[in-house]
Amino acid sequence: MNQLDFSLFDNLIEGIQVLSPRFEYIYVNEAMGLQINCTPQELIGHRVLDKFPGLANTELFIQTNRCMKERTNLEIVQKYKFRDGVEKWFQIKVQPFEDGLLLMSSDITKTKQVEEKLKKKEKAYRKLFEEMQEYFLVQEAVYNDQNEIVDLKLVAINSMAANLVDKTPEELIGRMVTEQLGPLEGSMLEITNRVILNSESVRYEKFMPSLNRWLNIHSYSPQPNQIASLILDITEAKLSELEWEKINQQLDFIVKNRTSELAEALAREQKLSTVKSNFLSMAAHELKTPLSAILLIVSVLDRIAEHGETEDREKYHRYIEEQAKELLRLLDSFVAPFHREIGGGQLAYETFDLFVFLEQICEEFQCLCKEGQQILMQFEGERILEQDKGILRRIIINLLTNAIKYSQKDIVISSNLKHNNLTLRIKDEGMGIPEADQAKVFDPYFRASNSKGIPGTGLGLNIVKMYVEQIGGNISFVSNENEGTTFMVSVLD
Repeated sequence: MNQLDFSLFDNLIEGIQVLSPRFEYIYVNEAMGLQINCTPQELIGHRVLDKFPGLANTELFIQTNRCMKERTNLEIVQKYKFRDGVEKWFQIKVQPFEDGLLLMSSDITKTKQVEEKLKKKEKAYRKLFEEMQEYFLVQEAVYNDQNEIVDLKLVAINSMAANLVDKTPEELIGRMVTEQLGPLEGSMLEITNRVILNSESVRYEKFMPSLNRWLNIHSYSPQPNQIASLILDITEAKLSELEWEKINQQLDFIVKNRTSELAEALAREQKLSTVKSNFLSMAAHELKTPLSAILLIVSVLDRIAEHGETEDREKYHRYIEEQAKELLRLLDSFVAPFHREIGGGQLAYETFDLFVFLEQICEEFQCLCKEGQQILMQFEGERILEQDKGILRRIIINLLTNAIKYSQKDIVISSNLKHNNLTLRIKDEGMGIPEADQAKVFDPYFRASNSKGIPGTGLGLNIVKMYVEQIGGNISFVSNENEGTTFMVSVLD
């Protein structure tokens, strides 16, 4: 091989090496030296296998040797383990050069590591998708020549949903909804248009005669031209509801034909049954909220994976974990009033850094904030607090969730701690509480007159008051309609 001026390769970020027909290093640039932890001077004039005997039986050397003999090009991705145990991935291009070869290499180790992590997380999310007990499916809109939606094509479905029609997901994916349920029309077409064309999130109940099942459906659009549906089977609840109606009718008949004393007792029983029925309905509704949030975040993560983005994956992963924990916290909240009636539980005092505790809560719940809404923290006084950390967290989370729900603007959490005496304030600039409703705010199941259309059970503030009293504190608030609300919690040592 003639001596050439290789200086044009010196400043390339790709690794460059030029080999003689005997596989001797003729030229190596600095980038190549950094990739394999050698200086160019340590390589030039030496044979490849003398320096790296481990390459002898690799696919890369076999293919490169063939290129040398046959004078052909090659592009290959290869993993190599160095003597110190470090493994690296390289993307290598080989082409004839003079009577030898020129190799251009790029270190793609980090990219490969990211791919492996994404594959593991995708596998985990796929397992969650397949093992969830709810029905879930994603469909894609099919349009006619007038650009009207006339059908839906199934693009994803979990095993639970496929089992409804005694099929496997593989048998159903790619099929049209009209093949299973007939023409897309009426209320189904209306809901489809609202979700896909208007990006609405729609919740509704529907009886499916072909399945003989009552279903509670939450439909939303995860991406353009698609409609995803999370489906809960509420058949048993509906049958129980019908049974309750029959029982209530029978009780009404008995009440009308018995003495006033018996009628009064039966009326109280009927009222209690109605309250319990309403409570169960509201509880089921609230428990769906964090589960729907988990599915939304999974779809976001899938889109992130498709584009190779990794910056926010950990944040969304933590959000999924927090939403799962929220399901447990909701269950605690729903049983709390009954738990108090049977004696409550022992307080679990512990010593912790109040500043770090509040900062973590603010960070976790920032993900739930609306666009442009921020959670701001103001801290005064000492940092170390001895208190039941779990109960204090439930108090703050209930008040913070309400502030996020009923406000569009920033929320301020302020605290003052001195000699283990704690004062907390959570302030929002939301819709506020009408004056006429303020006396009943802490009553169970009570909801303010201006909260219609906003999901809720009416239990939150009642539970907060119970927790505050359990740790020996008191709670109050000031509120003006359309100006906002500030809740104040004081706990004295």
